[in-house]
Amino acid sequence: MLFLLLMTSEPQAGYAEGKSCVNNKVSDNYLGGWRLRTAGAFEIPEDDTRYYLVTLASTIQYKIIACADDSAESIQVVVYNNSGRVISSSEPSGRDAELSFDPPKSGSYFVGARVVSLAEVEEEEETRKRRRKKEDDVATSGVGLGILYK
Repeated sequence: MLFLLLMTSEPQAGYAEGKSCVNNKVSDNYLGGWRLRTAGAFEIPEDDTRYYLVTLASTIQYKIIACADDSAESIQVVVYNNSGRVISSSEPSGRDAELSFDPPKSGSYFVGARVVSLAEVEEEEETRKRRRKKEDDVATSGVGLGILYK
């Protein structure tokens, strides 16, 4: 369970909710025989993607999971080839996304999470504690991403 120790270190403010959700999903998937390849968390602006460059084998099944905090309305998981072309993606759907991926050939891929849209924030909500963060006047969502294999 070393992965839990690595993943449960103190997260930076902003993406703790997404990271915690991914940690829970990774734990749940361990019961189904899945193992962790890579996991982390990002602050992602609307209509933008953050990704890992990973080497994947064509003989192994992969499951890519992502969770966003409550500032996101819709996210998706995306896989790019090493030329930057999208070769697989999940449908944009709420704050959780998942994609099963069998690489067509062994090699390098960019695996990422994309924030399709952020939730609307009403003026009254300004006084409420919320996780929507503004850096340089750009609203972001905290998103956790995990790559599992079997």
